[in-house]
Amino acid sequence: MSTSLGQISIENFWNEDLKKVEIFYQRGSNIIENVFVLYNLADKRTIKDIQTFSFDLKDKMAWKAKIVTKDGQFWSSGDYLPCQIQNNDNGKVTINFNGNSKQMSIIYPTSGSCSKEMY
Repeated sequence: MSTSLGQISIENFWNEDLKKVEIFYQRGSNIIENVFVLYNLADKRTIKDIQTFSFDLKDKMAWKAKIVTKDGQFWSSGDYLPCQIQNNDNGKVTINFNGNSKQMSIIYPTSGSCSKEMY
């Protein structure tokens, strides 16, 4: 298998600042969970290419997140959301937090997106 490096971008459209964002990701069923933490993400802000991640197109990718809002509310996507990256995505992924729908979305530039309700 050939491992590649990708770039994660984060979008905050939760309608308030986020004090803490935790992103968890797995690739394949035998790969250990990876996590990165971001603090103080302003509302309506996108941070491009904030974190690298390794992936193999043969591995199944899965994502989950936890956030803490400025007013102290905790939100979680719960279990992992399977969402596969494709070769034509060039290793790019955007994780979007939408406060209107209370969802986390994994968005690939070419192959599409997957969404999960946060609670």
